[in-house]
Amino acid sequence: MLSVQVLKRETIKPSTPTPPHLKFLDLSFLDQYIYNGSINVILFYSAAHPNGTAEISDRLRSSLSDTLTRFYPLAGRIKKCPSSDKIYVECNDEGVEFTTSRVEHDLDSFLADPPIMQLGQLFPMGGSSFSSYDRPLLSVQFNEFTPGGGCALGVTMSHKLADGTSFMEFLKAWADVTRGRGVHACPKFESAALFPPRDVLPEIQITPAAQSTARLLIRARQLETLRDSPAYAQERARTPTRVEAVIALLWRCAMRAAVGEARARRPEGLVPVNLRPRMRPQLTEDYFGNLFAVVYPSGGERVGEEHEQGFLEGRLREAISGLNGATHEELMAAAAVAAERAVKAAAERAVAIAAGAEEVERYMFTSWCRFPFYETDFGWGEPAWVAVPPFDLKNWFVLMSARGGDGVEVWAGLEEAEMEGFAKDLELLALTSSPATSVHALGS
Repeated sequence: MLSVQVLKRETIKPSTPTPPHLKFLDLSFLDQYIYNGSINVILFYSAAHPNGTAEISDRLRSSLSDTLTRFYPLAGRIKKCPSSDKIYVECNDEGVEFTTSRVEHDLDSFLADPPIMQLGQLFPMGGSSFSSYDRPLLSVQFNEFTPGGGCALGVTMSHKLADGTSFMEFLKAWADVTRGRGVHACPKFESAALFPPRDVLPEIQITPAAQSTARLLIRARQLETLRDSPAYAQERARTPTRVEAVIALLWRCAMRAAVGEARARRPEGLVPVNLRPRMRPQLTEDYFGNLFAVVYPSGGERVGEEHEQGFLEGRLREAISGLNGATHEELMAAAAVAAERAVKAAAERAVAIAAGAEEVERYMFTSWCRFPFYETDFGWGEPAWVAVPPFDLKNWFVLMSARGGDGVEVWAGLEEAEMEGFAKDLELLALTSSPATSVHALGS
Protein backbone atom coordinates (compact mmCIF):
# COMPACT_ATOMS: atom_id res chain seq x y z
CA MET A 1 0.00 0.00 0.00
CA LEU A 2 1.33 3.42 -0.96
CA SER A 3 2.11 5.55 2.10
CA VAL A 4 1.27 9.21 1.46
CA GLN A 5 1.48 11.73 4.31
CA VAL A 6 -0.03 15.18 3.83
CA LEU A 7 2.35 17.71 5.37
CA LYS A 8 0.62 21.00 4.63
CA ARG A 9 -2.34 22.55 2.82
CA GLU A 10 -2.30 26.20 1.94
CA THR A 11 -4.00 28.71 -0.31
CA ILE A 12 -2.06 30.46 -3.08
CA LYS A 13 -3.39 33.78 -4.35
CA PRO A 14 -2.32 35.89 -7.34
CA SER A 15 0.77 37.96 -6.55
CA THR A 16 -1.04 41.02 -7.93
CA PRO A 17 -4.73 41.62 -7.10
CA THR A 18 -7.16 41.23 -9.99
CA PRO A 19 -8.42 44.67 -11.15
CA PRO A 20 -12.08 45.50 -10.38
CA HIS A 21 -13.08 45.58 -14.06
CA LEU A 22 -12.09 41.90 -14.36
CA LYS A 23 -14.04 40.68 -11.33
CA PHE A 24 -16.69 38.80 -13.28
CA LEU A 25 -16.30 36.35 -16.15
CA ASP A 26 -19.27 34.95 -18.05
CA LEU A 27 -19.10 31.32 -19.08
CA SER A 28 -19.85 30.43 -22.69
CA PHE A 29 -22.69 28.07 -23.51
CA LEU A 30 -20.01 25.44 -24.18
CA ASP A 31 -18.88 25.88 -20.56
CA GLN A 32 -22.47 25.89 -19.32
CA TYR A 33 -23.39 22.39 -20.36
CA ILE A 34 -20.13 20.67 -19.34
CA TYR A 35 -20.62 18.46 -16.32
CA ASN A 36 -19.13 19.87 -13.14
CA GLY A 37 -15.98 17.84 -13.25
CA SER A 38 -12.21 18.03 -13.23
CA ILE A 39 -9.24 17.53 -15.53
CA ASN A 40 -6.51 15.59 -13.72
CA VAL A 41 -2.89 15.04 -14.77
CA ILE A 42 0.17 14.04 -12.77
CA LEU A 43 3.77 14.62 -13.84
CA PHE A 44 6.63 12.62 -12.29
CA TYR A 45 10.15 14.08 -12.12
CA SER A 46 13.08 11.85 -11.22
CA ALA A 47 15.85 14.43 -11.51
CA ALA A 48 17.02 15.67 -8.14
CA HIS A 49 17.20 19.40 -7.50
CA PRO A 50 20.58 20.53 -6.08
CA ASN A 51 18.88 22.33 -3.20
CA GLY A 52 16.36 19.59 -2.43
CA THR A 53 12.61 19.28 -2.74
CA ALA A 54 11.95 22.04 -0.20
CA GLU A 55 13.46 24.51 -2.68
CA ILE A 56 11.33 23.02 -5.46
CA SER A 57 8.16 23.42 -3.41
CA ASP A 58 8.99 27.04 -2.55
CA ARG A 59 9.64 27.90 -6.18
CA LEU A 60 6.44 26.24 -7.32
CA ARG A 61 4.32 28.17 -4.84
CA SER A 62 5.94 31.48 -5.73
CA SER A 63 5.72 30.94 -9.48
CA LEU A 64 2.13 29.71 -9.17
CA SER A 65 1.21 32.98 -7.48
CA ASP A 66 2.82 34.95 -10.31
CA THR A 67 1.19 32.80 -13.00
CA LEU A 68 -2.24 33.34 -11.48
CA THR A 69 -2.00 37.06 -12.24
CA ARG A 70 -2.56 36.14 -15.90
CA PHE A 71 -4.81 33.13 -15.28
CA TYR A 72 -6.78 35.04 -12.65
CA PRO A 73 -10.17 33.26 -13.12
CA LEU A 74 -8.56 30.09 -11.75
CA ALA A 75 -8.15 31.86 -8.41
CA GLY A 76 -11.86 32.70 -8.33
CA ARG A 77 -15.00 30.68 -7.69
CA ILE A 78 -17.97 29.63 -9.79
CA LYS A 79 -21.17 31.32 -8.68
CA LYS A 80 -24.81 30.90 -9.60
CA CYS A 81 -27.24 33.80 -9.93
CA PRO A 82 -29.93 33.49 -7.24
CA SER A 83 -32.63 34.66 -9.66
CA SER A 84 -31.71 32.34 -12.55
CA ASP A 85 -29.67 29.29 -13.52
CA LYS A 86 -26.88 31.44 -14.95
CA ILE A 87 -23.43 30.57 -13.68
CA TYR A 88 -20.31 32.71 -13.91
CA VAL A 89 -16.85 33.04 -12.39
CA GLU A 90 -16.34 35.57 -9.65
CA CYS A 91 -12.66 36.48 -9.99
CA ASN A 92 -12.30 37.28 -6.31
CA ASP A 93 -8.71 36.06 -5.77
CA GLU A 94 -9.93 33.57 -3.21
CA GLY A 95 -7.03 31.43 -4.33
CA VAL A 96 -6.05 27.91 -5.35
CA GLU A 97 -5.19 24.95 -3.17
CA PHE A 98 -1.58 23.78 -2.80
CA THR A 99 -0.95 20.57 -0.87
CA THR A 100 2.48 19.27 0.08
CA SER A 101 2.86 15.56 0.82
CA ARG A 102 5.55 12.97 1.42
CA VAL A 103 5.49 9.57 -0.29
CA GLU A 104 7.40 6.78 1.46
CA HIS A 105 8.46 5.03 -1.71
CA ASP A 106 11.47 4.96 -4.01
CA LEU A 107 10.48 6.76 -7.21
CA ASP A 108 12.48 4.52 -9.55
CA SER A 109 10.78 1.38 -8.29
CA PHE A 110 7.44 3.20 -8.35
CA LEU A 111 7.87 4.09 -12.03
CA ALA A 112 9.03 0.57 -12.89
CA ASP A 113 5.67 -0.84 -11.78
CA PRO A 114 3.20 1.99 -11.09
CA PRO A 115 0.39 1.11 -8.66
CA ILE A 116 -2.36 2.44 -10.90
CA MET A 117 -5.16 2.02 -8.40
CA GLN A 118 -3.31 4.16 -5.85
CA LEU A 119 -2.42 7.09 -8.12
CA GLY A 120 -5.42 9.01 -6.81
CA GLN A 121 -3.58 9.51 -3.51
CA LEU A 122 -1.15 11.79 -5.32
CA PHE A 123 -3.91 14.16 -6.49
CA PRO A 124 -6.01 16.78 -4.76
CA MET A 125 -9.47 15.35 -4.03
CA GLY A 126 -8.14 11.89 -4.81
CA GLY A 127 -8.12 12.57 -8.54
CA SER A 128 -11.91 12.41 -8.82
CA SER A 129 -13.50 13.35 -12.15
CA PHE A 130 -16.20 15.20 -10.22
CA SER A 131 -16.16 18.50 -8.36
CA SER A 132 -18.47 20.97 -6.61
CA TYR A 133 -19.02 24.70 -6.97
CA ASP A 134 -17.51 25.49 -3.58
CA ARG A 135 -14.19 23.90 -4.53
CA PRO A 136 -11.17 25.85 -5.83
CA LEU A 137 -11.00 25.89 -9.63
CA LEU A 138 -7.36 24.78 -9.47
CA SER A 139 -5.72 22.47 -6.96
CA VAL A 140 -2.15 21.17 -6.88
CA GLN A 141 -0.52 18.42 -4.85
CA PHE A 142 3.28 18.40 -4.65
CA ASN A 143 4.47 14.89 -3.73
CA GLU A 144 8.02 14.36 -2.47
CA PHE A 145 9.33 10.80 -2.85
CA THR A 146 11.65 9.59 -0.12
CA PRO A 147 14.17 8.07 0.12
CA GLY A 148 15.97 8.69 -3.13
CA GLY A 149 14.39 11.98 -4.14
CA GLY A 150 12.21 12.92 -7.04
CA CYS A 151 8.72 14.34 -6.99
CA ALA A 152 5.32 14.24 -8.64
CA LEU A 153 2.97 17.13 -9.35
CA GLY A 154 -0.73 16.27 -9.35
CA VAL A 155 -2.80 19.03 -10.97
CA THR A 156 -6.59 19.25 -10.90
CA MET A 157 -8.45 21.95 -12.86
CA SER A 158 -12.17 22.59 -13.14
CA HIS A 159 -13.56 21.31 -16.45
CA LYS A 160 -16.31 23.90 -16.08
CA LEU A 161 -13.77 26.58 -16.94
CA ALA A 162 -11.21 24.85 -19.15
CA ASP A 163 -10.66 22.08 -21.68
CA GLY A 164 -7.50 20.06 -22.22
CA THR A 165 -5.95 22.72 -24.46
CA SER A 166 -6.41 25.41 -21.81
CA PHE A 167 -5.09 23.05 -19.14
CA MET A 168 -1.94 22.55 -21.21
CA GLU A 169 -1.53 26.29 -21.81
CA PHE A 170 -1.62 26.91 -18.07
CA LEU A 171 0.94 24.17 -17.38
CA LYS A 172 3.33 25.59 -19.99
CA ALA A 173 3.00 29.10 -18.58
CA TRP A 174 3.56 27.94 -15.00
CA ALA A 175 6.65 25.95 -16.02
CA ASP A 176 8.05 28.97 -17.88
CA VAL A 177 7.61 31.21 -14.84
CA THR A 178 9.21 28.61 -12.55
CA ARG A 179 12.24 28.44 -14.85
CA GLY A 180 12.65 32.20 -14.54
CA ARG A 181 11.37 33.12 -18.00
CA GLY A 182 8.80 35.55 -16.60
CA VAL A 183 5.05 35.81 -17.06
CA HIS A 184 4.60 36.06 -20.82
CA ALA A 185 1.37 34.12 -21.29
CA CYS A 186 -1.64 36.22 -22.28
CA PRO A 187 -4.66 33.91 -22.15
CA LYS A 188 -7.78 35.25 -23.82
CA PHE A 189 -10.93 34.83 -21.77
CA GLU A 190 -13.27 35.61 -24.65
CA SER A 191 -15.13 32.36 -25.25
CA ALA A 192 -18.43 33.84 -23.99
CA ALA A 193 -18.21 36.46 -26.74
CA LEU A 194 -17.71 33.73 -29.34
CA PHE A 195 -20.33 31.37 -27.90
CA PRO A 196 -22.70 33.54 -25.82
CA PRO A 197 -24.31 31.93 -22.76
CA ARG A 198 -27.91 30.81 -22.99
CA ASP A 199 -30.70 31.36 -20.52
CA VAL A 200 -31.67 27.71 -20.30
CA LEU A 201 -29.00 25.08 -20.90
CA PRO A 202 -28.65 22.62 -18.01
CA GLU A 203 -25.30 20.98 -17.44
CA ILE A 204 -24.76 17.31 -18.14
CA GLN A 205 -25.50 15.12 -15.15
CA ILE A 206 -23.18 12.14 -14.87
CA THR A 207 -23.14 9.58 -12.07
CA PRO A 208 -19.78 8.27 -10.84
CA ALA A 209 -19.31 4.52 -11.10
CA ALA A 210 -16.59 2.17 -9.90
CA GLN A 211 -14.47 1.11 -12.86
CA SER A 212 -11.57 -1.10 -13.72
CA THR A 213 -8.71 0.97 -15.15
CA ALA A 214 -6.18 -0.29 -17.68
CA ARG A 215 -2.99 1.34 -18.91
CA LEU A 216 -1.91 0.28 -22.39
CA LEU A 217 1.13 1.21 -24.44
CA ILE A 218 1.07 1.03 -28.24
CA ARG A 219 4.64 1.53 -29.44
CA ALA A 220 5.43 3.45 -32.63
CA ARG A 221 6.30 0.26 -34.53
CA GLN A 222 3.02 -1.31 -33.41
CA LEU A 223 1.17 1.79 -34.57
CA GLU A 224 2.71 1.39 -38.01
CA THR A 225 1.61 -2.25 -38.06
CA LEU A 226 -1.92 -1.15 -37.20
CA ARG A 227 -2.00 1.60 -39.82
CA ASP A 228 -0.48 -0.64 -42.51
CA SER A 229 -3.32 -3.14 -42.24
CA PRO A 230 -4.55 -4.53 -45.60
CA ALA A 231 -8.05 -3.42 -44.60
CA TYR A 232 -7.05 0.20 -45.28
CA ALA A 233 -5.93 -0.63 -48.81
CA GLN A 234 -9.53 -1.12 -49.85
CA GLU A 235 -11.02 1.51 -52.10
CA ARG A 236 -13.37 2.90 -49.46
CA ALA A 237 -10.65 3.45 -46.88
CA ARG A 238 -7.55 5.59 -46.65
CA THR A 239 -4.73 5.16 -44.18
CA PRO A 240 -6.09 6.51 -40.88
CA THR A 241 -4.24 8.88 -38.62
CA ARG A 242 -2.71 7.32 -35.53
CA VAL A 243 -5.53 8.71 -33.38
CA GLU A 244 -8.24 7.39 -35.72
CA ALA A 245 -6.60 3.97 -35.82
CA VAL A 246 -6.17 3.73 -32.04
CA ILE A 247 -9.68 4.96 -31.22
CA ALA A 248 -11.18 2.47 -33.68
CA LEU A 249 -9.07 -0.34 -32.21
CA LEU A 250 -10.15 0.47 -28.65
CA TRP A 251 -13.78 0.82 -29.68
CA ARG A 252 -13.81 -2.54 -31.49
CA CYS A 253 -12.22 -4.29 -28.52
CA ALA A 254 -14.55 -2.63 -26.01
CA MET A 255 -17.62 -3.64 -28.01
CA ARG A 256 -16.40 -7.22 -28.26
CA ALA A 257 -15.89 -7.21 -24.48
CA ALA A 258 -19.40 -5.95 -23.74
CA VAL A 259 -21.38 -8.35 -21.57
CA GLY A 260 -25.03 -8.83 -20.78
CA GLU A 261 -27.45 -6.15 -21.93
CA ALA A 262 -24.63 -3.85 -23.07
CA ARG A 263 -23.86 -6.26 -25.91
CA ALA A 264 -27.34 -5.75 -27.39
CA ARG A 265 -27.29 -1.94 -27.26
CA ARG A 266 -26.53 0.29 -30.22
CA PRO A 267 -22.89 1.46 -29.93
CA GLU A 268 -22.13 5.17 -30.18
CA GLY A 269 -18.85 7.03 -29.84
CA LEU A 270 -18.28 10.47 -28.34
CA VAL A 271 -15.14 12.30 -29.47
CA PRO A 272 -14.31 15.90 -28.41
CA VAL A 273 -12.90 17.98 -31.28
CA ASN A 274 -10.91 21.18 -30.74
CA LEU A 275 -12.69 24.09 -32.43
CA ARG A 276 -9.80 26.59 -32.29
CA PRO A 277 -8.05 25.52 -35.52
CA ARG A 278 -11.41 25.08 -37.25
CA MET A 279 -12.67 28.62 -36.64
CA ARG A 280 -12.40 31.20 -39.42
CA PRO A 281 -10.22 33.03 -38.68
CA GLN A 282 -8.45 30.41 -36.61
CA LEU A 283 -8.17 30.89 -32.88
CA THR A 284 -4.82 30.53 -31.16
CA GLU A 285 -4.32 27.97 -28.40
CA ASP A 286 -4.36 30.72 -25.76
CA TYR A 287 -8.12 31.19 -26.11
CA PHE A 288 -9.12 29.88 -22.70
CA GLY A 289 -12.24 27.83 -22.03
CA ASN A 290 -14.13 24.83 -23.34
CA LEU A 291 -13.71 25.44 -27.05
CA PHE A 292 -14.59 22.03 -28.38
CA ALA A 293 -17.55 20.21 -29.87
CA VAL A 294 -18.37 16.55 -29.40
CA VAL A 295 -18.97 14.47 -32.51
CA TYR A 296 -20.93 11.23 -32.42
CA PRO A 297 -19.67 8.51 -34.75
CA SER A 298 -22.06 5.57 -34.63
CA GLY A 299 -21.71 1.84 -35.05
CA GLY A 300 -22.92 -0.19 -38.00
CA GLU A 301 -26.41 -0.70 -39.31
CA ARG A 302 -25.94 -4.44 -39.76
CA VAL A 303 -24.83 -6.85 -37.08
CA GLY A 304 -21.06 -7.06 -36.77
CA GLU A 305 -20.32 -4.30 -39.29
CA GLU A 306 -18.60 -2.14 -36.67
CA HIS A 307 -16.15 -4.96 -35.92
CA GLU A 308 -14.67 -4.81 -39.42
CA GLN A 309 -11.35 -2.98 -39.55
CA GLY A 310 -11.70 0.25 -41.49
CA PHE A 311 -15.40 0.76 -40.72
CA LEU A 312 -15.16 2.68 -37.43
CA GLU A 313 -12.18 4.64 -38.73
CA GLY A 314 -14.37 5.84 -41.60
CA ARG A 315 -17.25 6.75 -39.31
CA LEU A 316 -14.92 8.71 -37.06
CA ARG A 317 -13.31 10.54 -39.98
CA GLU A 318 -16.71 11.47 -41.42
CA ALA A 319 -17.92 12.82 -38.09
CA ILE A 320 -14.84 15.00 -37.56
CA SER A 321 -14.62 16.21 -41.17
CA GLY A 322 -18.11 17.65 -40.81
CA LEU A 323 -16.55 20.42 -38.71
CA ASN A 324 -13.74 21.21 -41.15
CA GLY A 325 -14.09 24.33 -43.28
CA ALA A 326 -17.23 25.45 -41.47
CA THR A 327 -18.01 29.12 -40.90
CA HIS A 328 -18.18 30.54 -37.39
CA GLU A 329 -21.98 30.47 -37.56
CA GLU A 330 -21.94 26.84 -38.70
CA LEU A 331 -19.57 25.87 -35.90
CA MET A 332 -21.73 27.69 -33.38
CA ALA A 333 -24.75 25.79 -34.65
CA ALA A 334 -22.89 22.47 -34.61
CA ALA A 335 -21.57 23.09 -31.10
CA ALA A 336 -25.05 24.04 -29.91
CA VAL A 337 -26.55 20.88 -31.38
CA ALA A 338 -23.80 18.78 -29.79
CA ALA A 339 -24.33 20.45 -26.41
CA GLU A 340 -28.08 19.98 -26.47
CA ARG A 341 -27.65 16.39 -27.64
CA ALA A 342 -25.23 15.63 -24.81
CA VAL A 343 -27.54 17.10 -22.17
CA LYS A 344 -30.54 15.24 -23.59
CA ALA A 345 -28.62 11.97 -23.88
CA ALA A 346 -27.42 12.18 -20.26
CA ALA A 347 -30.96 12.85 -19.04
CA GLU A 348 -32.41 10.03 -21.14
CA ARG A 349 -29.74 7.64 -19.94
CA ALA A 350 -30.55 8.41 -16.30
CA VAL A 351 -34.22 7.62 -16.94
CA ALA A 352 -33.36 4.50 -18.95
CA ILE A 353 -31.02 3.19 -16.26
CA ALA A 354 -33.74 3.64 -13.65
CA ALA A 355 -36.17 1.75 -15.89
CA GLY A 356 -33.64 -0.87 -16.97
CA ALA A 357 -34.19 0.05 -20.62
CA GLU A 358 -30.93 1.48 -21.98
CA GLU A 359 -30.75 1.32 -25.78
CA VAL A 360 -27.40 2.99 -26.49
CA GLU A 361 -23.95 2.05 -25.20
CA ARG A 362 -21.72 5.14 -25.36
CA TYR A 363 -17.92 5.23 -25.41
CA MET A 364 -15.98 8.47 -24.81
CA PHE A 365 -12.57 8.92 -26.47
CA THR A 366 -10.38 11.91 -25.60
CA SER A 367 -7.09 12.43 -27.42
CA TRP A 368 -4.33 14.45 -25.76
CA CYS A 369 -1.71 13.16 -28.19
CA ARG A 370 -0.80 16.63 -29.45
CA PHE A 371 -0.30 18.09 -25.99
CA PRO A 372 3.40 18.49 -25.10
CA PHE A 373 3.15 17.15 -21.55
CA TYR A 374 6.64 15.68 -21.77
CA GLU A 375 8.09 19.12 -22.50
CA THR A 376 6.79 20.53 -19.20
CA ASP A 377 10.10 21.49 -17.60
CA PHE A 378 9.90 23.48 -14.36
CA GLY A 379 13.68 23.71 -14.17
CA TRP A 380 14.63 20.20 -13.11
CA GLY A 381 14.22 18.35 -16.39
CA GLU A 382 11.40 16.84 -18.38
CA PRO A 383 8.90 14.44 -16.80
CA ALA A 384 9.88 10.79 -16.45
CA TRP A 385 6.20 9.87 -16.78
CA VAL A 386 2.84 11.59 -17.20
CA ALA A 387 -0.33 9.87 -16.04
CA VAL A 388 -3.98 10.29 -15.11
CA PRO A 389 -5.77 8.88 -12.05
CA PRO A 390 -8.03 5.81 -12.13
CA PHE A 391 -11.38 6.51 -13.77
CA ASP A 392 -14.72 6.89 -12.05
CA LEU A 393 -16.52 7.28 -15.40
CA LYS A 394 -17.89 4.44 -17.50
CA ASN A 395 -16.50 3.58 -20.96
CA TRP A 396 -13.87 6.33 -20.83
CA PHE A 397 -10.64 6.37 -22.85
CA VAL A 398 -7.79 8.90 -22.82
CA LEU A 399 -4.97 8.83 -25.39
CA MET A 400 -1.61 10.48 -24.69
CA SER A 401 1.69 10.50 -26.55
CA ALA A 402 4.18 8.16 -24.93
CA ARG A 403 7.46 9.48 -23.58
CA GLY A 404 9.94 10.25 -26.34
CA GLY A 405 7.17 10.12 -28.92
CA ASP A 406 7.39 6.33 -29.02
CA GLY A 407 3.75 5.59 -29.64
CA VAL A 408 0.54 6.21 -27.71
CA GLU A 409 -0.26 5.50 -24.08
CA VAL A 410 -3.91 4.67 -23.44
CA TRP A 411 -5.92 4.85 -20.24
CA ALA A 412 -9.14 2.86 -20.37
CA GLY A 413 -12.01 2.69 -17.89
CA LEU A 414 -14.56 -0.11 -18.18
CA GLU A 415 -16.74 -2.09 -15.82
CA GLU A 416 -14.78 -4.91 -14.24
CA ALA A 417 -16.54 -7.72 -16.12
CA GLU A 418 -15.96 -5.99 -19.45
CA MET A 419 -12.37 -5.08 -18.65
CA GLU A 420 -11.55 -8.76 -18.24
CA GLY A 421 -12.49 -9.46 -21.85
CA PHE A 422 -11.04 -6.18 -23.13
CA ALA A 423 -7.60 -6.83 -21.62
CA LYS A 424 -7.53 -10.31 -23.19
CA ASP A 425 -8.69 -9.27 -26.66
CA LEU A 426 -6.35 -10.90 -29.17
CA GLU A 427 -6.29 -7.91 -31.53
CA LEU A 428 -5.39 -5.63 -28.63
CA LEU A 429 -2.74 -7.96 -27.22
CA ALA A 430 -1.07 -8.23 -30.63
CA LEU A 431 -0.56 -4.47 -30.76
CA THR A 432 0.14 -3.43 -27.18
CA SER A 433 2.52 -4.11 -24.38
CA SER A 434 1.07 -6.21 -21.59
CA PRO A 435 -1.71 -4.10 -20.08
CA ALA A 436 -1.42 -3.03 -16.48
CA THR A 437 -4.94 -3.38 -15.13
CA SER A 438 -6.41 -2.58 -11.75
CA VAL A 439 -9.84 -2.04 -10.26
CA HIS A 440 -10.63 1.42 -8.94
CA ALA A 441 -13.24 1.37 -6.19
CA LEU A 442 -14.81 4.73 -5.43
CA GLY A 443 -13.69 6.15 -2.15
CA SER A 444 -10.47 4.13 -2.07
